[in-house]
Amino acid sequence: MKKRFYILVSAAIAINAQAAYTTATLNISACGGVMSGGGYTSIGSLVPVGGQVSKSGSLFNYSGFAAGFILQPQTAFSGLADEWNPDNDRDGLLDGEEIMAGSSLYNSDTDSDGLSDPDEVKTYGTSPVLADSDADGLNDDRELVAGTSPTNRASVLSVACTLLPTGQKKLSWFGVQGRAYTFQYSDSLNSDNWQSYPFEIAGSGSAILLTDTETAPNRFYRVKVRATE
Repeated sequence: MKKRFYILVSAAIAINAQAAYTTATLNISACGGVMSGGGYTSIGSLVPVGGQVSKSGSLFNYSGFAAGFILQPQTAFSGLADEWNPDNDRDGLLDGEEIMAGSSLYNSDTDSDGLSDPDEVKTYGTSPVLADSDADGLNDDRELVAGTSPTNRASVLSVACTLLPTGQKKLSWFGVQGRAYTFQYSDSLNSDNWQSYPFEIAGSGSAILLTDTETAPNRFYRVKVRATE
């Protein structure tokens, strides 16, 4: 099913940001087992490094039992410690790439805009931490549906309304090739009683012009868009 959405002549902008990474609490681990506390003794050439001793008990590392002790975070995926995984959230964007982009290592869609972090970074060139990369009032995923650029603030679906001397209104917006538009109007925003023009208008890479012949003092307009290709 094709995505679709509505746009009013005016819109509010909401931008969300999220910290990239928080260091997890680390525990001592050996041979696949996790030891959360206690003393330890190393018998062999490798010496355990790091960790905190907070409980009673001991662990002996005999030669051949394990290659040594490592620091392992408490979070894991399918039994494999996150720090052993090059891609903690399995979204296709490696942890090092996520850190460079500022996105979350544990969330495949950091800014919750409907686009995955790897798609934003590698396909669309948008910000994985800003739902509206170009701050033009439309989230990145909606710009892709509308056929506008999510990285160009001047490229956005917007409807211009001009009051004519006769009291009629002239409406216009840019029609993108491969998009179909439904024009709707209502005399109140307090109800869902929107009336639609009886036909869709196909975008052809030029301006779409409509004239509302009604002279109602209060009238609101919106445009619904869908991708046709």
